Amino acid sequence: QAFQNCSSLETIELPDCVETIGAYAFGSCSSLTSANFPQSWKSVPATQGGTNASPFAGSAKLTGMTVPEGVTAIPSYAFSSSSLESVSLPSTLTSIGAYAFMNCKSLTYVEPVDGLQSIGREAFSGCTRLKLFHLTDSVTSFGQNIFYNCKNLTVECAQHSFAAIYCIDSGLPVHLLDGFTDRDSFRLSRDKTYYIANTVSALASGLISMNLEYGYKPGMESGVTNQSLTIRLPSSAKLLERTLRLNGAV
Repeated sequence: QAFQNCSSLETIELPDCVETIGAYAFGSCSSLTSANFPQSWKSVPATQGGTNASPFAGSAKLTGMTVPEGVTAIPSYAFSSSSLESVSLPSTLTSIGAYAFMNCKSLTYVEPVDGLQSIGREAFSGCTRLKLFHLTDSVTSFGQNIFYNCKNLTVECAQHSFAAIYCIDSGLPVHLLDGFTDRDSFRLSRDKTYYIANTVSALASGLISMNLEYGYKPGMESGVTNQSLTIRLPSSAKLLERTLRLNGAV
């Protein structure tokens, strides 16, 4: 809360050696329009009373943020309940911390990052104006309720990706992108197995038939035991069990 309610403060320039910025450090600074993201910023400690919130919460004129190249992680609570409308993320980013953008009710655009690997719990929950979020297929670690109460959101992701599985399991509106690239992250067991799924035809009745091919890499069969196979479908889909076949048998 070091500069909280400094109503004449317009610009912040923090040195890149800064590692911690406390909750509400620049909160409710009504004239603040410009702030930078220090390269070494790692955490947002709570206030003395135990409240954990963004250093910029309540600063209504701070509507944009550019995270510089070289930054690999956005700290938990970094921008929660802030007035950000857009955020530009660096290509070096690999993780977004828990609650990082929670309740950013004006946030409409987040730049996609190809190398992003993990998104923490409720990172974008309550972002009610966020309409589209592109989850790249590099993301393999998902916290709980990442997009909780994002009422207008559609998630865009590759159909053969962990992101697609997360969206389907979470009941999120999802736009699946076409195309398949053979990558290690797509294999059910990355060093021993492979799978390819494709829709064969759509009937006039609205039914869609799908083939799922699954197998082991040569020489790996003897090392696999207790095999199980899970097929995930959107909650709006219905599986006709009488048509389900394994190796041609019902």
